Amino acid sequence: MINFDFEIETMVSVEAAKGTNPDTLMRQATQLFVERLQQGEIEPVFTQTFDSSTGAYTVKGMVRFEMVDPEHLDVKESE
Repeated sequence: MINFDFEIETMVSVEAAKGTNPDTLMRQATQLFVERLQQGEIEPVFTQTFDSSTGAYTVKGMVRFEMVDPEHLDVKESE
């Protein structure tokens, strides 16, 4: 099994009084995202796969990153 990663490339706007802490608007913003997803106004976009058994990230068939066994790294101590 591998993981398929998706992103949502959009934003929503929450109207609030000037000086409002944005952290207090997270619930409203989340609800707007959910509503827009349910209404088909925004779509998730496939970005990459991740294979946890190898550590490889793959985009359109190209390996972007693969975990390396630390024992095989040539690391020199800094002086």
